[in-house]
Amino acid sequence: MRQKCLLLTGCIVLASAISASAHFDILIGDKPWVDRGEAMTLKYYHGHPFEVELGNRQPPVSVVAVHENGDVEDLNDSVEKKSISDHPCYVFTYTPKRSGDTVIAIESDRHFWEDRDACVDFFTKLVVHCRRSVGWDQEIGHPVEIIPYTRPYGMRECSVFCGQVKVNGEPAEGIEVEFERLNETPPTSIPDEPLITGIVKTDKDGNFQLTLDQEGWWGIGTHAETGTIEHDGKTYDREVRAFFWVYVHPRH
Repeated sequence: MRQKCLLLTGCIVLASAISASAHFDILIGDKPWVDRGEAMTLKYYHGHPFEVELGNRQPPVSVVAVHENGDVEDLNDSVEKKSISDHPCYVFTYTPKRSGDTVIAIESDRHFWEDRDACVDFFTKLVVHCRRSVGWDQEIGHPVEIIPYTRPYGMRECSVFCGQVKVNGEPAEGIEVEFERLNETPPTSIPDEPLITGIVKTDKDGNFQLTLDQEGWWGIGTHAETGTIEHDGKTYDREVRAFFWVYVHPRH
């Protein structure tokens, strides 16, 4: 199925994935979209989506809902710490009060690698659709951000997803974009690494396109260096990782 889909699009290139870079911050809902006044329950956690190998993640620094008109709603107080397979998982609900698309945006805790004089920040997004298709492509302003060109809901198997990567607000050329499907349970057998995580690169305008060939939740991720920061009198190289989650429906 994957080979057939790639031939149909004629523009997708897959490359082998480095296992260490295929860690994703995972943000998924209990349904693909909601109506006004209907609650969506969301889960946020960390790990390898395909293998269902989970890791530890501290509570989010910020959880907000950015409405289609730009209004920002703070959801931090609704976040509850739970667990999946003895690993932390953060659960919260969002209930739209009006029609339009809302971007759920999460900033995670900063991780320091003292032996490398480096740190990494994590930013994750998911669009919640409610009746009107407006606002799904809005930018949040994260230092590294995936901007969708394809409406990020209502997609079916073998849909082509197009978007742009911006670093510090500017289109970024030659940035790797990874995409990986989330399994609900660990697979009985694990394929070779190139069949787990797909990779494409952005063009000179920061644009990319990829094919999502199976139903289910998919994570799209990227990362870039964004300069340095000072912390406790020490200078660290700063890397930022950004993730965007979408749901793909079956073809029929």
